[in-house]
Amino acid sequence: GSGVKQSNLNNPSFYAYKSSGQTISTNTNTKVTFETELFDSDSKYDNSSNYRFTPGVAGKYYLFANARYPVSTDFENFQMSIRKNNTDVLFMNRKHFHYGSMYIGGMVTSNTTDYFEAFIYQDTGGAINVNGLVVQTYFGGYKIGGA
Repeated sequence: GSGVKQSNLNNPSFYAYKSSGQTISTNTNTKVTFETELFDSDSKYDNSSNYRFTPGVAGKYYLFANARYPVSTDFENFQMSIRKNNTDVLFMNRKHFHYGSMYIGGMVTSNTTDYFEAFIYQDTGGAINVNGLVVQTYFGGYKIGGA
């Protein structure tokens, strides 16, 4: 055999979620504070201060996030992004319809010092909360290959 354990092939990996709602101000890109970890294989996700994934291992990663606004309000811009070192590397924008949610995911590259965070934006004209549920507002990722 190769000596590589199957369970370690996709590490570092993590999955964090909102366990309570978070207020998102209107017309403001807001970092989502995913404070509860379902798992964090190598302790590379900070769920208490900066809410970022810093893999520390160069390679290719699949990152994903989801958010849900539990409101019936329809509005023009429901945006979500995953940022690498505070620059968008994955971005989605669409209209929000009645109790809508948004998923974003894709492949990114990381060196040994890059970090990743998830942001959302809304333009209702007032503050609204995203849901705090493991199945509705989450952020995760895993290594898929070498540098």
